[in-house]
Amino acid sequence: MSPEILALILRDRLPADEIARGLAAVCRAWREAAASPDMWGDVDIEAWCRRVNCRVKADATVRRIVARVQGMLRRLSAYRVGDAALAYLASSGKLLNVLQIPMSEISDQAVEKYAECFPALSVLDISNCLKITSRGIEAVGRHCKLLVQLKRNMPPPPPPQGNNAAPIVVEDEALAVANTMQMLKRLELPYGLFSDIGLDAILTKCPLLCTLDILGSLNVRLDGDIEDRFCALESFREPWEPEYAEYSSSDSDYEAGSFVRAQFEPFTRSPGPIREVRRSATLSHHTPVVSTGEIEEDGGGGGGGGGGGMVMWVFGYGSLVWNPGFAYDARLVGFVRDYRRVFYQGSTDHRGTPEFPGRTVTLEHQPGSTCWGVAYKISKEQDKETALEYLEVREKQYDEKVYLDLYTDSSPKTPAVQNVMVYLATTNKEANENYLGPAPLEEMAKQIYLAEGPTGPNKEYLFKLEDALNKIGVVDQHVLDLAKAVREYSDDMLSK
Repeated sequence: MSPEILALILRDRLPADEIARGLAAVCRAWREAAASPDMWGDVDIEAWCRRVNCRVKADATVRRIVARVQGMLRRLSAYRVGDAALAYLASSGKLLNVLQIPMSEISDQAVEKYAECFPALSVLDISNCLKITSRGIEAVGRHCKLLVQLKRNMPPPPPPQGNNAAPIVVEDEALAVANTMQMLKRLELPYGLFSDIGLDAILTKCPLLCTLDILGSLNVRLDGDIEDRFCALESFREPWEPEYAEYSSSDSDYEAGSFVRAQFEPFTRSPGPIREVRRSATLSHHTPVVSTGEIEEDGGGGGGGGGGGMVMWVFGYGSLVWNPGFAYDARLVGFVRDYRRVFYQGSTDHRGTPEFPGRTVTLEHQPGSTCWGVAYKISKEQDKETALEYLEVREKQYDEKVYLDLYTDSSPKTPAVQNVMVYLATTNKEANENYLGPAPLEEMAKQIYLAEGPTGPNKEYLFKLEDALNKIGVVDQHVLDLAKAVREYSDDMLSK
């Protein structure tokens, strides 16, 4: 079999990093296939870049790929690359059709310098590329005339500070898109700072547009005829629509749907009841209150929605973000105030053992901080009963249950939902014998890398949390630093 044909077969079956590392060692034919430019026409190294989480290594890998492709590169998916990577790509970019580089550190200057080297580019993902501004977007539009899809997801902006603080409005990026990318068919601009002015320009100057996502772009009001034109698109996502989406857990992108009792039957309950406390920004840190965690669903600031029954809300900031494990009616992305997410709780029943505990997240009280996560609305009595029974077992090593106010992008000052139920682990060693507390980053990374329990490896928990937060647009530096340290520890172990 010719190396070219073998390359085409293997390319679709092995990830790029495995091809680069081990394919040549199998046999001569595979070595020739690995060296063939056909092997490297369509390259996806995003997963590898996420594991390494190092810009210098990612840039070096892109350089080696460019050296192999001999001008035949058609698609590249990477993560957290820099200006050097774009410079390497420019030397081999005439056929590049798809470029996906989220979370990259590429600058406007580099984009302006090299955009003309990608005349065939039709799909571009520059989500969370914070160094690229309207200047870079305009340069892409001027030179990449075949561009039909642009993905520009950005992190949610911080909530306005102070009662009289005005929202930040920036039209530049939306206007750059409108003025230079008239061939666009699909556009994603979640959490943009533009208003109706920018949206109107896009709808007017991009006549081929059929898909538009502006989730979280809360300066948009859809006034006048803008709403009719926006809704006339084949597919659209409003600024507020999915943040409070009505669907059941069985329809979600996250793992595990309904509660399965047998899954947790081997585990026993904690010896004592979970203490209930209510906390909010206006109350002292330990103000007790008798609460059920349920709020009236009256369409007001309490529970949201209509109807006349009682609903329950549960806030997840760890594994509940991607794996609620119970039936629910809606999920709401939001944040609680005066708490931060920390890997300080020991896990001896899920991600570790009594002999070697894993580390999972809890909330640490810290005035001025915010913790983003997902709140789940449960309306039906049977679903509430089942969910509570399930959570009391699943969260049995979390010794306190608190009721907090939940805020969202669209309601950063006034609670979108009050009395959201939250499980957390306290620092009280008598009530919470598994509390581990802070430790040096390297020590926590080593513990997470090595620990494993009935639910799986501790590092899997960390990486799934990192991925789940990324999917809802949340940047948590504590999680990112730990994930990077665990990957580096993993690489060090494998090299020995």
